[in-house]
Amino acid sequence: MSKRQRHVPGITVYSRGTSWSYRLDLEPDPLTRRRRRENRGGFATEDAAWDQAIESQRRHAKGRHVAPSRKTVVDFMTEWLDAIEDSLKPSTRQNYADYISAYVEPTIGGRRLQDITVPALNMLYRHLLTAGRRKVDKNIVMYDYWKDRQAEQDGLGPNPVEIARKCGVTIYAARAAVLRYRRGRVPADSGSGLAPKTA
Repeated sequence: MSKRQRHVPGITVYSRGTSWSYRLDLEPDPLTRRRRRENRGGFATEDAAWDQAIESQRRHAKGRHVAPSRKTVVDFMTEWLDAIEDSLKPSTRQNYADYISAYVEPTIGGRRLQDITVPALNMLYRHLLTAGRRKVDKNIVMYDYWKDRQAEQDGLGPNPVEIARKCGVTIYAARAAVLRYRRGRVPADSGSGLAPKTA
C-alpha cells in the first residue's frame, strides 16, 4: 500500500502548485491548550512530503523535535538572563552579563542557536582557555605600577589612592592589592587564556 493510499492520523499531505506540503497536527500547547500544527512545504514529490511528515511526527513523539528557529546564541543568552534575573544577586547577574558580552558574543553570539553543536562548544572552551582573555588583568597592572615605584618611595611603593587613579581600579581593590604586595604575595601572570573556572 503506497503512502498516499493509507491514512496516518494527524498528517495531511497536499499539493501546492508544483510542490508538495504537509500539515502535522501536534499535541495542544501544554500551557494554553491551544491547537498546534507544523506546516512545511516545498517538497518535490508527494512521497518526500510523507517521509518528512512521518519523521517529524516520530521526533515529536520521542520529544526530540527541535522547531526551526533563527534565534541567535546572544538572543538566547539575553532571554535566559532575563528569565533567571529574580533568582540572582545583582552582582552575579552583572558578572554573567559581562561574561556574555566579553566571551560569548564576540565568538559565537551571532550564530543561530540551532547550529551550535558539541564540537562547536568544545572549540569555544578550548579557545577561552588558550586565548580567550579580553580584559586586562588589573592585578598585574597594579603590581607592575607598584613595583616600578617602590624604590622611589622608601620601599613602600605608591599609596592605594595613587594606584587606583593611575590603574583605573577602585580604591578598595587598590588597598587590598597594596596589602598583598607588602606581604610578599606577587600575582602570577594569567597569560592570554581564562581560568578553567571562568571558562
